[in-house]
Amino acid sequence: MLIKPCLADHKVVGFYLGSILIGVGCVMIFPLLTALVFREWAVLFNYLLSGLFTVGGGLVLRLLCFTKKEIDWLHGLAIAALLWLAAAAVAALPFFLGGNYGSYLDAFFEAMNALATAGFSLARDLDHISAADNMWRHLLMFVGGQGIVVMALSFLMLHGSAGFKLYTGEAREERIVPNIISTARLILQISLVFLAAGTTTLTLILHWDGLSWTQAFWHGLWLFMSGFSTGGFAPHTQSILYYHSWRLELALLFFMFLGILNFRLHYAVYTGNRRELHRNIETVVLFFSFLLTFFLVCAGLLYFRVYPGLEAALRRGIFLLGSSHSTAGFTTIYTGQLFREWPQLSLLALMAAMAIGGSACSTAGGIKALRVGILFKALRQDIKRLLLPPSAVVAERYHHIKNYFLDDKVVRSAAIITLLYLVVFGLGALAGVCYGYPFLPALFESISAATNTGLSCGIITPGLPAGLKLIYLLEIWGGRLEFTAVLGLLAYGWACLKGK
Repeated sequence: MLIKPCLADHKVVGFYLGSILIGVGCVMIFPLLTALVFREWAVLFNYLLSGLFTVGGGLVLRLLCFTKKEIDWLHGLAIAALLWLAAAAVAALPFFLGGNYGSYLDAFFEAMNALATAGFSLARDLDHISAADNMWRHLLMFVGGQGIVVMALSFLMLHGSAGFKLYTGEAREERIVPNIISTARLILQISLVFLAAGTTTLTLILHWDGLSWTQAFWHGLWLFMSGFSTGGFAPHTQSILYYHSWRLELALLFFMFLGILNFRLHYAVYTGNRRELHRNIETVVLFFSFLLTFFLVCAGLLYFRVYPGLEAALRRGIFLLGSSHSTAGFTTIYTGQLFREWPQLSLLALMAAMAIGGSACSTAGGIKALRVGILFKALRQDIKRLLLPPSAVVAERYHHIKNYFLDDKVVRSAAIITLLYLVVFGLGALAGVCYGYPFLPALFESISAATNTGLSCGIITPGLPAGLKLIYLLEIWGGRLEFTAVLGLLAYGWACLKGK
């Protein structure tokens, strides 16, 4: 029998939502300080007002919904799903107040893209937005890349049971260490170490390429937060093309590579287990998928002579492939060039790379290399069963930090999530076609949205119909949570309506 959630269940959801919204409001201190540094007084007022509103709303929600009731699994999924919507709703307030977005929906779209590390932007004049808005866009992306719940677990006093259910609801199941709070803090520590080193590196490169020290620092900080979080936001409309720097492109490729690796793998390498880099099923899948898609991208560019020489083709092909496979979404060409100049073979390779994405428990999106590897292992196991005698025992293993035996539960989970992604890719493409766009660009945009990549062929612009904006928002939201929390929220809502 389906049990109907009671008032106490709603209070659990509201209490934890309120707690985390207070944290989101406190994070607005960073763009507020940026506005103070750059003397952007009107913008400073926007962030002060938005921060006070968010913190105040969170406090009211906590007081109204105060409870000591334990979180169960359905609570955790519902909180995680609602949290991303609520965080984007309040994060959009300073964008909307700043006047650089045509509507609150556009500002909400920007905030959700930042938090989900999708990278599409609906800013009307991105090249001239305030430094505080740029800080907020990239900071949201850095927070979203690590995970809102990960950040909350690092700072809020949550006990292990509640923390683990929230952590799992955010599409993260792997622990670096047994304690979930310690796992969240390790993820944050790894990210902050990389933030310091990456910002320093990019600052030096950008100053070498001609920017002043001040410009180099701020652009280096923002680009690292976006690159390591595999998000794709940049301070300018032309993305990385604006800088015309091969040094910057190489550095960002490296930081995107760091971003797609599992945080457990980072920790394993840090603790001396460097063999894991070539033994792990995820790194093996990523290596071969990158190799195959690299061959297809370059074959298309060279055969059709899209660029005048080998060096130009390799430079653009490798960077865009790295940006696609990491789901970062940076680009070194103009948006319209993808479908005007690139051959379909190269575009299909980019779409395959976006669909696969990076590793589990990383900042990247996509189906994930772990699931792809598990499905290939399952296929191999079934082929062996067909070829070997019926009495033979076929056991397939895979290595992911440690050795695991492949079982039906793991395969079923990987297959279901993969199927959901493929269905969403198709439905998003169908929606684009219904709005009058050609099928291949619509499919490209749908895959890019659902995998939180942010590479665009020119469909997602400020002039996009509101209905299609909402469809892409649903794809971005669902893809970031790998649909599990969204299904949990729907189950919670259905229980409210039909439960007894």
